[in-house]
Amino acid sequence: MEKRDINIAVLDIDATFRGATKELLEKEGYTVSAFADHEQILSNLKMRKYDVFIIECLTQKTSLANLVTSIQTASNHECLFIFVSLILEKSSVKDVLLQTKSQHFLKKPVIPAHIVSAIKDRFADQLTEAHEPFIEALCTPQLTSAQRINALKTSQSVHSYEVPRILSYLSRTQFSGILKFKNPDTKDAQVTLRAGHVIKAEVDDPKSFFGALLVDKNYVSLEELELVLQQKNTKRIGERLVDSNLVSPHVIDLVNVEQLGIRLGYLIKNTSYDMEIFEQAVGQEELPMDLPVLQRFVSDWVNSKISLSWLKTFYLSFIDKKIMRGSLYADISPMHTLPPLNRMPKFAQELIQGVTIQQIVDQRKYSEDDVYSAVHLLITQEFIYFDKQGKPQDHKSHLDRLVKLRREMDHQNHFEILGLSDKAKSKEIKRSYYELSKLFHPDKVSADAPKETKELTSYIFSKISKANEILSDDNRRATYLKELEKGFAEKILESESLFEEGRSFLKANQAAKALQLFEKAMSLRPPTSDLKLHFLWSKLLVAPTSNIETYFKGLEADLNRIPPEDRHNSTYYFVKGLYLRQIGDLDSAEKTVKHALSLTPSFIEAQRELHIITLQKKSSKPVDFMNADLKDVVGMLFSKKKK
Repeated sequence: MEKRDINIAVLDIDATFRGATKELLEKEGYTVSAFADHEQILSNLKMRKYDVFIIECLTQKTSLANLVTSIQTASNHECLFIFVSLILEKSSVKDVLLQTKSQHFLKKPVIPAHIVSAIKDRFADQLTEAHEPFIEALCTPQLTSAQRINALKTSQSVHSYEVPRILSYLSRTQFSGILKFKNPDTKDAQVTLRAGHVIKAEVDDPKSFFGALLVDKNYVSLEELELVLQQKNTKRIGERLVDSNLVSPHVIDLVNVEQLGIRLGYLIKNTSYDMEIFEQAVGQEELPMDLPVLQRFVSDWVNSKISLSWLKTFYLSFIDKKIMRGSLYADISPMHTLPPLNRMPKFAQELIQGVTIQQIVDQRKYSEDDVYSAVHLLITQEFIYFDKQGKPQDHKSHLDRLVKLRREMDHQNHFEILGLSDKAKSKEIKRSYYELSKLFHPDKVSADAPKETKELTSYIFSKISKANEILSDDNRRATYLKELEKGFAEKILESESLFEEGRSFLKANQAAKALQLFEKAMSLRPPTSDLKLHFLWSKLLVAPTSNIETYFKGLEADLNRIPPEDRHNSTYYFVKGLYLRQIGDLDSAEKTVKHALSLTPSFIEAQRELHIITLQKKSSKPVDFMNADLKDVVGMLFSKKKK
């Protein structure tokens, strides 16, 4: 049952009280009718069933007892009665309170919260809590275009991690217009769409990846690109390549769409936006990003940019709700080739068997990171949705979750506890606190729950309440932010020091020591892509001798978690080449390492790696020179040539 399914009748000759109460309860989401006299309400009972009656005791021409008897007879079901009066004492309506089994007698002027609380308490075990449209969409089997756009228009303040879902929703509409994302720390961003397809992204960092993408996609060679770039010409790179007959105009369009996807990725970071949406006509100049391309980028963003911590907090409200097959599930096939689903065979089929996120996590068949990322990816594409009714959970499982949650919260700041960025607006703070307090309010714990469950719930609720209390107060929030920034700055300095020390060990071929330092550096702050790449570099050099396949699958997954915009530098290409050589793909490894050297010719480690690859390609059996010095490798190559 939803709030709108609860019908409320307000009976009072006082038009002011009648109108104000009706407005209050309608804002809460209930269906309300107001009546000035008892004859109106009794007549209306023949046509409509009411669940709640709010009655002024002294303003009717019939006795209160007779009125209540008539209502009960006509209603033919148990109703909630709330009596209000300006002058009567509760003892004066004692018989009627007994007759209706009601405890609710309120003296005027009535405190509105008392009425709302009485209704919520009465229907708490039947009521499905309503969410904002953008959250409610997660529990909707089939969204219409109007529902998608309305959900966005009512979500003015959003976490940037919601951008993939926002773009995905619009891709299934005919929306033409502009999305504006405003953040006080950066230049306003703007995304233009035509008939639901993204055609333009204006972001704070307009870096061009055009040339790198041409080479990555094998449209041109590095040598061809360099020759064109050397030409003294005012035309854009793409036009020069077309003029030189190196690529077709169609290729330029495709690469521009790829670059568009990378630019959209700059919007997705741990921050918040004020979002505005404007419907308007848009021209036909730019090539639109079609749905398959958008889905590929959404997969990349979810896999590489959205933190597990945020996902876990976001899905706390849905963790015990059954996952259901959405109306678009039949179109899911292409998603199986994308991360993280490409490393989780049959996960999507398992997901729609009426299980919950908690049950999937408890099975430990997949990593927690992959489970949350996969669920989020599928729900952004509307392939799944959550049943509104949660599955009951046994006390032991619930207690285990609370223990784990307490442990996590003890290491989180107030923003992380509420699943917010430090730029979150007051509306986001209020919304997050409301959702979490529904889950962890001590009053929600069943009477037969173990003592430890009650204590842990109270502890978690106190953490949530404390976070809300501080972040909702502008002055206290500002002070808290300064404290965080000071502590974070110290951690950054320590992390950078460890990173530099680790790089020194790596250059000295002491990968095991480097790995330890990189791990510690990553624990101090959200790691940069450069730190992640050096971490992977060292892991590749200390590969184990057993369970090697699993080890390299994990490395591949970690490499895919480098954001798209950070995959076009010499370190990335070198690490990828190192990985490709380790799995035996020598041709691809050679090409990739050469790409790294084209970007940084003085990259000594890449030079050494290229020599090793060349030697292995000429050898009849695999040769491991991972720990060899460059001069030794060159000597081996020279000796081989002499033979």
